[in-house]
Amino acid sequence: MLFRSVFSGGLAGIAAGVIFLGLGSRLAMRVVTLLNSDARGTLTDAEQVVGAVTFGGTVALVIFIGLIGGLLSGVFWVVIREHLPDALLPRTALAGAIAMLVGSFFVIEASNTDFMLFTPVAFNVAMFMLLIGLSGSATAIGDSVLQHRLPTGAQAGIAYGLLAGIVAIPAVMTIVSAYFVEGAFVHNPPRAVGVFLGVAVVGTLLTWARYTPWRMPLSIKLGRWTGTFGLGGMLVFGRLQLMSELSDIF
Repeated sequence: MLFRSVFSGGLAGIAAGVIFLGLGSRLAMRVVTLLNSDARGTLTDAEQVVGAVTFGGTVALVIFIGLIGGLLSGVFWVVIREHLPDALLPRTALAGAIAMLVGSFFVIEASNTDFMLFTPVAFNVAMFMLLIGLSGSATAIGDSVLQHRLPTGAQAGIAYGLLAGIVAIPAVMTIVSAYFVEGAFVHNPPRAVGVFLGVAVVGTLLTWARYTPWRMPLSIKLGRWTGTFGLGGMLVFGRLQLMSELSDIF
């Protein structure tokens, strides 16, 4: 049951990432190009030619932005969903808002010269932040759908466990790099957000005691408190990081 739940959240995150972060980013870039036709032929911050749409470039965007971003989205969702309302509507709305606050730093970075090169700046920032929020909300919805459709049973549980274990190592390495290693993903990683993410992870692990035969109500209650505290810290420092980047951009 636990492995099935983890697999469901992870798969929903990856699917949402491919659609909104990968393909959605490609569409957003086309919109930016149309609004800045005089910039065609120039180089972006990633040293890509503005206006050039290639199959290889799209595949790379889907893989490196969509899959990696989706993997992070799935991990985040598995961690935070334990501390959100059960009702789908508020759960979905909160997932989108949280994704924007703790995930926008991957894209909204003041050192990215694209935000100086292409206008209107406010529209471009809002468009990419919306994609991140939609990815978070879509992850919540996708997880809800998959929870009712994925196969159950002992054999399926073993398969889910193996898949979750295989993905766990690169997922942890990616998250540590993103939030703690300068230059791995961004020049100014939000380390405080990463620390509170770790607190939220501990809280979630404690709540998973409900999957054991002993249940352990005290562990579950402590996990919810710890996870909520970690989530709150992530939101506070995520907002501070985002506001700092936005103030430098504008």
